[in-house]
Amino acid sequence: MDAQPPRIPRLGNRKPDFAPSYTLHVLPSQFEGTGNFDGMDFWSLRGFDLKGVISVVYDLNPVRIDLSAFLDDGKRYDFSLVLPELEDEERMRERFQQGIQDHFHLDSMRDDRVMDVYVVTAPDRKPPALEPGPADDRMTLLNNSHIAFEIPKVRGNRDGAAAMPKAFNISAISSMSAEGTTDEFCRLLERKLDRPIVNETNLEGEFVFHVEPTQTAKNDFLDRLRHQLGLIIAPAQRNVEILAFKPR
Repeated sequence: MDAQPPRIPRLGNRKPDFAPSYTLHVLPSQFEGTGNFDGMDFWSLRGFDLKGVISVVYDLNPVRIDLSAFLDDGKRYDFSLVLPELEDEERMRERFQQGIQDHFHLDSMRDDRVMDVYVVTAPDRKPPALEPGPADDRMTLLNNSHIAFEIPKVRGNRDGAAAMPKAFNISAISSMSAEGTTDEFCRLLERKLDRPIVNETNLEGEFVFHVEPTQTAKNDFLDRLRHQLGLIIAPAQRNVEILAFKPR
């Protein structure tokens, strides 16, 4: 897919300075970190590797994406779509998805696989119910959520900490705070974990998922989760839907 270098953008303007078209522009990124910028006629994802951008445009956690090893190489790109006219989010997302597949010469398919997962159950009681209040935007609730992880120490590093891993074991969580349904709770946890999370709580409604940090040296998040919220997370195997990408 055509990817001509953009002109220098105007200061403070997040809209990429490409001529409007239906072409997805893909360029090597010099952007520090990642950025997600959009409007009614453009969408720009900057500093993402291929699995990361697929996660965003398909609204799917990375652990449910199967990408060939030679494509999951950590190279970072800027992806930009500037349209000739206004379009709704769903249509723009479809154009982005097709543009990624065309640029990298990929085909995608949904597949069910037996995988190692974490299963969430609530055998004894429910978490505290979320009290009714003003109608909150769902994205506001999710954006206010927080999960803290315990980063392993590495002897010899200047600060003693290891590089931040892309995915964590469930035991690395140290505390969290979130509100919403149990499906939203599971999806939030899954974002940074090394396995999919399967919700088998059968709980309906909205809850407060707040687990206080430990006051001891031992990280016993799973014990605190059961004690404070009545939820159990355990390793298991389940049939899970994933999105697989293969070269054409």
